Amino acid sequence: MTLKEAANALREYCRTAPPGEKPVFVVLFAIKYAQELDALDNNAAVARKARLSDKDSYDTEIGYGRKLAKYVTLKDNAS
Repeated sequence: MTLKEAANALREYCRTAPPGEKPVFVVLFAIKYAQELDALDNNAAVARKARLSDKDSYDTEIGYGRKLAKYVTLKDNAS
């Protein structure tokens, strides 16, 4: 996964998030794509490239999801 592909996926997760759930969907994105994000190893660059208005806080959420990925599995209906 390239930086551009990761940013596009993150933008789509945020676009489809229910009101008030955007941070949760950022974490879900990071859990789902943890291995790909580990290879990129730059949470801030992914958030910045996704052009999120609040990108400064979402790099932290991406980090949380990457760390959680080894402990959780996503349900089929989780984006």
